Amino acid sequence: MNIIEQLSKSFLFRNLPSEQLEKLAKIGHEHHLLPGTPIFSEGDSGNSLLMILLGTVSVLKQADKQGQSEEIAILGTGSHIGEIALVDDNYNERSATVEAKEN
Repeated sequence: MNIIEQLSKSFLFRNLPSEQLEKLAKIGHEHHLLPGTPIFSEGDSGNSLLMILLGTVSVLKQADKQGQSEEIAILGTGSHIGEIALVDDNYNERSATVEAKEN
């Protein structure tokens, strides 16, 4: 499945006309990550949305003040991460840590 097809199946983008999906596909950047690679950390400034095209990611929340994290979700192909920082002006920090799990 190509990127435009994946965007058209996304709950965020499924109602966009094909011209807009094509524009999104052109401005997007594809990254191939090894398992364990951090994508962003809880508290980081957020200014982008990411869509998982293939594989899974772990979503981690800091569980205590010593920095221990707890996995709260595993997201896969077609899922989005980072959208909260884009849609809520009062919430511009990453709410969780996300790292690549499987590719």
